[in-house]
Amino acid sequence: MDDKPDANAPVVRGVTAVKDISAVVDFILKRRSIPRLNLLGWSWGTTLMATYTTREPRQGRAPRALCAGVDPNDAIAVAGRPGPLGAYRAVAREQAQSRWLTGVPEDKKATLIPAGWFESWADATFATDPVGAKMTPRRCARRTACSRTATSSSRRANPITTRARSPCRPCSSMPSGTATRRPIWRRRLFPLLVNAPGKRYVQLPEGTHTIMMEKNRLMLFEAVQAFLDRIRKVVDAAEIIHPKVVAQR
Repeated sequence: MDDKPDANAPVVRGVTAVKDISAVVDFILKRRSIPRLNLLGWSWGTTLMATYTTREPRQGRAPRALCAGVDPNDAIAVAGRPGPLGAYRAVAREQAQSRWLTGVPEDKKATLIPAGWFESWADATFATDPVGAKMTPRRCARRTACSRTATSSSRRANPITTRARSPCRPCSSMPSGTATRRPIWRRRLFPLLVNAPGKRYVQLPEGTHTIMMEKNRLMLFEAVQAFLDRIRKVVDAAEIIHPKVVAQR
């Protein structure tokens, strides 16, 4: 990561991230003496969480809430570069804001993000990479590993959704923020959850890929919490999740 981006291949791929999730979950389950965890996935995390639950029998029935899933084909397009991927790409502060607001109607841009929130997020985020800032002439870039895009390139058609056996709630928002956030991807994914004992799809208004930091963030929080509360009541009552009880199609 300290070298030029084209000098090395991506550091890791999704399989490493899934192993990291497994290690964290194992630690929490042991420390708290609990049988399973609720899992929340955002963006690339939707793929990681879905993959993890299909490979871990102990977590197979743990509820999953997936927000703003990424279409593998679009994830590659966002990288904006053909051919072999480098270790990282440098993202400038203004690029991050522009991408956030891509696709948002002009009359909505000024009020979408609460005043000062982007600045606070950007200050904290870009401060995590002082090395990246020094590597660019404008001293305002943050290096982003290409691991997610590399994973998407090698797994355009991912069958994990058909193997999922835990309750699942995909969420999306409109208007979309970039090409990676098209609601059509969630409409493709939802019918593939054929083995999930319960599933619910929610589309939220006036939000982008980063809706959790926007004016309608509470809609997302409430939708996810309501789903988890409903599942918990069923599990607490019988430790069995019956399709007729929780399925919302």
